[in-house]
Amino acid sequence: MRFSALLLIVALLCLGGGGGGRVTASTEFNFPAVFNFGDSNSDTGGRVAAGFESIFPPYGSSFFGGPAGRFCDGRLVIDFLRFEHATQACCGYGGPPLNYDGNVPCGHTVSLDGKMVTAKGCSDTTEFVNWDGIHYTEAANFHIASQILTGKYSDPPFVDKMPFVIKPRF
Repeated sequence: MRFSALLLIVALLCLGGGGGGRVTASTEFNFPAVFNFGDSNSDTGGRVAAGFESIFPPYGSSFFGGPAGRFCDGRLVIDFLRFEHATQACCGYGGPPLNYDGNVPCGHTVSLDGKMVTAKGCSDTTEFVNWDGIHYTEAANFHIASQILTGKYSDPPFVDKMPFVIKPRF
């Protein structure tokens, strides 16, 4: 009983003792590199962080044509940070962070609060993942197709049977 009461006190101090600072989200990414240490958004299995299983070679390093050393089975937030505007719509109205308003369809001019507004497309589509919050841009489709066709997500790899090799720009 005494141990569980002490454990409860320590847990409450750890959870509630975080200071009163305010945390705000930012959509600006001006980093030369991103190091990911396996939080719940990047290591969805959570087995390594919990200590149930160790990482085998290559110990979390990624190599082209080889394992990544991650305990996940899909595309995660960390995989989309390479795009300049990963969450912002290319064709839209409303400004950052999403540049999307459901009342203003892409390419249309509508009256919004007594003002005529037009949802315009972006100048460089290679920096965006989607057009309007739903449909992928050609750059995003190219990235997904290149991951599948170069053998990273197909077994056996398609690259052995292709007359060309897809070389992504990013």
